[in-house]
Amino acid sequence: MRALIALKFNAGLHTEKNEKKGWEIGHAKYPDFNQVSLETRKNMDWSHYIDAFGIGMQYDKACGHKEEGDTPFGEQCCVIAVPEDVAIEALKLFPEDLTRLTPKVFETFYNDKAHAHESGDHIDKEVLDAIKAKEDLSIDVPEKVNALDRNHSDRGIRKNHNKTWSDFKVKAGVEIV
Repeated sequence: MRALIALKFNAGLHTEKNEKKGWEIGHAKYPDFNQVSLETRKNMDWSHYIDAFGIGMQYDKACGHKEEGDTPFGEQCCVIAVPEDVAIEALKLFPEDLTRLTPKVFETFYNDKAHAHESGDHIDKEVLDAIKAKEDLSIDVPEKVNALDRNHSDRGIRKNHNKTWSDFKVKAGVEIV
């Protein structure tokens, strides 16, 4: 298991153009994690780094849309989970912008904010319709057993292993510390 540290920040949109920094009006605005040293980031652009060594960017689906919280409209609460060396350097660079989350707070964010809108299952209607059609014609359907087993890899009804942190962390091989 890779140990990661969860960092929360707000992302919004640029309201002014800054050619020197490459900002365009309306483009995403968040801490510039590319300021973390190249050595610490393994010589990768940070957006690739968090996908290679972390869990990608997790977004609060309600935050910033005036549904809850005090985040300004147009901003969204985001969390990245990165190795300790990246987190330490980023926290020094952006002390006002980043908050380190405890494992429990991160799990609540993941389950209740970032993935609450997702279904617990991925349903392949095409496969299920084909099974029903065969059954309606009294044709034996041996693939039905696997198709209805949420944990089997065959198409049909599959458990969404991204919905809860307890499932996703096992799949991804990571732990928040």
